[in-house]
Amino acid sequence: MYDVMVSGAGPAGSYAAYGCAKRGLKVLLLDKGAPGRRKCCAGGLLGRTTKALDFRLPDDIIESRVRGFSFVAEGVRYSFPFGEELATVVRREALDAYLVGKAKEIGVEVLEDAKVMSGSEDGAKVMVITTKGRFDARFLVIAEGAAGPLADSFCGKNQQGRAAMGCAVEVKLNQAPRDEIDLHLSSYSRSLRPPRSFPLTGAVFPLRGSVMVSFVDRKEPRTSYERVMNDAFEVLEGEYGGLRVLGKPCYHPLPIAPRSRLHSRRALVIGDAAGLVSPFSGEGLTSAFLSAKAAAEVLVEAHAQAKPRLDRYDSLCAKYLLHRLRAAGMLGPFMHYMVNVIGHQRLFSNLKEDDELINSCAAFARGEMEIPDFALKAVPRLPGLFLGH
Repeated sequence: MYDVMVSGAGPAGSYAAYGCAKRGLKVLLLDKGAPGRRKCCAGGLLGRTTKALDFRLPDDIIESRVRGFSFVAEGVRYSFPFGEELATVVRREALDAYLVGKAKEIGVEVLEDAKVMSGSEDGAKVMVITTKGRFDARFLVIAEGAAGPLADSFCGKNQQGRAAMGCAVEVKLNQAPRDEIDLHLSSYSRSLRPPRSFPLTGAVFPLRGSVMVSFVDRKEPRTSYERVMNDAFEVLEGEYGGLRVLGKPCYHPLPIAPRSRLHSRRALVIGDAAGLVSPFSGEGLTSAFLSAKAAAEVLVEAHAQAKPRLDRYDSLCAKYLLHRLRAAGMLGPFMHYMVNVIGHQRLFSNLKEDDELINSCAAFARGEMEIPDFALKAVPRLPGLFLGH
């Protein structure tokens, strides 16, 4: 019997398996396919995301190093170069394969093509039935993403109506892309009610000689997506002198509300499976690594207890993740509402003149500032940002 089973070999699952094995636990990592297969993901990693890792990502899986952001609204670009690294961009298949390799190096047993069919728990262990047989462990980490079968089974149904849809497609450019991430504001909310006002937001991430164009929305795919992607293509074509779309867009669900239950007696949910995706941007890799780190810490403690309890996982998620996600849930509708009220030209012109706010945003992206300190810096400056000029 294993000490810990992890279902799902994406970034969250692999890093949780790595963290448990590093601390001496016997770990089995299950995946329904072969780790390193292509995923529908833009691949952006903020500096605060990579700071959550115990190791540095190798240069050979880094597609680009981002040193600035641009906002694009109605075809107009507002560029904010920083001169220093804020984020990196990877291909998810390369990142996943690397993290699985790190887990293997430290002793994790990896079983590929083992699709999970069902699972259950009793007072002493967890049992999982897969296409390759039954496996038992003292504890289970559920890291199957938004659509896996185990999270609902162990922790109940997630909140309904609190999901978005992500869309991504790779585009080849005629010139090398800038070392910036373009943020496309494609629609502006007229409501401050978060459940109804998740806006259609896009981003363009630089790769080696190409870019990944990604959009997030609460609407069904292939309705508004096609229009806004064509708008982004038009901007890119005008700036780079031509482009070629590589393949068809892919779509994937994004759970933008945390589950009401994050654990059962012997199982924890992490990453997208736990609903830990930013309701502002659709970004989930930061939460994937931080929840995996918290899960490993709690399971090492529980393994040493005669009567194990997993309650501390809730408090760790609240401390490191949930307050940030709640803040993002409030900030997103407010920001888009204000853009609708005052116009993007006025907003970004004011922002360009506020070096302190820009530097605070950069420090937050790099992981040098947390939500409380960022709020102390940013909130007093919002009146000037929205009401100046």
